[in-house]
Amino acid sequence: MLAVYGDAPLPSGDKRPVRLFPIHDLVFGAHCPALPALPPSQPRTAPPRATLPVVPLRLLSPDTFALLHGYLYTQSLAALAPLCDADLLQLAAHAHRIRGLRSNACELGVVDERLCGAVEETWVHTLSAMQACS
Repeated sequence: MLAVYGDAPLPSGDKRPVRLFPIHDLVFGAHCPALPALPPSQPRTAPPRATLPVVPLRLLSPDTFALLHGYLYTQSLAALAPLCDADLLQLAAHAHRIRGLRSNACELGVVDERLCGAVEETWVHTLSAMQACS
């Protein structure tokens, strides 16, 4: 289990938000060479339960990690589909998601030509659409 968080400054007294993502060592180990080694889970015999290790993972864009997580399991790029008839605010949010996905992929060492190409193409399209709106 990954406990994904960021290190952006928080107002005094606020607790740092953390999101938990179940992962498989095989999937993330194959795609994310910069991810630290994951400890094995510890199965118990009775009652039938397992103790899952929780590995903290600080990322620059924790709020967009779900996009990378989903891509690594499904190889679907639907989240990167260009926005049609979007306003400037929607395009800016889309640009934020694209930038966050790229940032997280770089931090974890993901090397995937299909993902990189889709990120680049969608980035260019989104910036062009933003320029057309302004």
